[in-house]
Amino acid sequence: GSDSDTIGNDTAGPPNSTTPLWMQVLTRKLDPWHLVQRILREVNKEHPGYNIFAKHLFRSIYIHHPEDSQKLRDAQFQSGLFLKLTPAQKSRESKKFVRRIIGDGHLIAQRILLVLNAQKNIDRIASSRYLEMGGKFTDVLSRAH
Repeated sequence: GSDSDTIGNDTAGPPNSTTPLWMQVLTRKLDPWHLVQRILREVNKEHPGYNIFAKHLFRSIYIHHPEDSQKLRDAQFQSGLFLKLTPAQKSRESKKFVRRIIGDGHLIAQRILLVLNAQKNIDRIASSRYLEMGGKFTDVLSRAH
């Protein structure tokens, strides 16, 4: 399907004869979460870098709300906790108290390209080393069939 698919069709394509007329004139917009899901649908899920690749794609779109982040840091400093918390604890606190928002579209596009290019470079280096040892490899950006 495209970024704007017709409502009422689960296959995300043009309307068919069973689609009510009123649904044929409306469009459903592709949200960022489903965009990433469409990208990941084309990725080899057996690749060892799949989870990290997926996480970086999501992080390229969603950012922490700056005001929420500042309020949390201020509260942690005022309570004396900031220096005592481990990175994992800070991350958990951030997930609880900081909203994730969608950033600037141009920056998102640049970040997605960076993620894709970084993964291609990682795979290129890893595959050449693996091939030197006589093994086979699967590129994370190619789909397993």
